[in-house]
Amino acid sequence: MAFTDLFFLFSFLPVSLAAYYFAKENIREYVLLAVSLVFYACGSFAHLGLFCGAVAVNILLGQLLSASCPGGASESAARNRLLRKALLFTGVLFDVSLLVFYKYIRTDTGLPLGISFFTFKALSYLADTYAGRAGEGNHPVRAALYLSFFPQVQSGPLSRYRDMQRKGSLFSEGACQFIHGFAKKALLADSLGHIPAETFAARPDSMSTAYA
Repeated sequence: MAFTDLFFLFSFLPVSLAAYYFAKENIREYVLLAVSLVFYACGSFAHLGLFCGAVAVNILLGQLLSASCPGGASESAARNRLLRKALLFTGVLFDVSLLVFYKYIRTDTGLPLGISFFTFKALSYLADTYAGRAGEGNHPVRAALYLSFFPQVQSGPLSRYRDMQRKGSLFSEGACQFIHGFAKKALLADSLGHIPAETFAARPDSMSTAYA
């Protein structure tokens, strides 16, 4: 689902915003998580189960990393540090393998929505959790929302887990950024997009050096 689609602009987005702002403060993150999963299902329903499974694996590893806090110099602490490194390595191997498999090996079924952005965000989440930079705490719902947040899940930008906080006061700033980005997409990108498309479709031997 593109952000410039009429369905997104006049149905999905208004309903999502209304559901968020009319919900009680303590369940707003749950509402956003549900909205994000619906958005993912609309864009890549065939891979929804895979996506939820990958999110769950990363959250589990993150919770284990948070529970095994480093410290001390005893033999137990050394084993704990080894365990943390093993958990981090497992998470990195899982996420990178998922990306490589679907992007470079199994190409017949299509790519899961936002697989590259998901991988990098998952790696960032695990790295921040391992280094103790998870902000207010490693809450499972907030972690799931960070990994699946619908404005970022398909085209970024990448953000840090500790920045995934509720900032309702920045709504007006976000609305302005959305309008600016939408205008650039509709007025510039869509209008000029046919030029590189025609160039890429042309035969190389039919183009002069200046044209290329």
